[in-house]
Amino acid sequence: MSEQEDAFDKVSQYISAELSASLKDYEFLTKLNETAASSFKDYQLVAEKISKHVNRINENQKARQRLDTLVKAIDDIDTKVTSLEALAYKIDAYSKRLEETYKKLESNFNNER
Repeated sequence: MSEQEDAFDKVSQYISAELSASLKDYEFLTKLNETAASSFKDYQLVAEKISKHVNRINENQKARQRLDTLVKAIDDIDTKVTSLEALAYKIDAYSKRLEETYKKLESNFNNER
């Protein structure tokens, strides 16, 4: 074999080795990208679950705020009803006193005739 053929053969082997290494690097990067894409899909699922839970928590907080508002309104109504009840008892007592006074006056008036 001549020196030229030997040199050509060695250059050919070198280029073949470089191409083989580049191919291995490309295959490695492809697998790495596939693994990363798979991991990101997993992260996306976790993020979606977290987002759903956060939304549920926000909805629960809004519902609790509405419930607190309703409970306060019920407490206000209860306070007003209690006040009205006390006023009704006072009016009842006053009307009984008024009735007694009327009966006394009527009795006195009838006795004077």
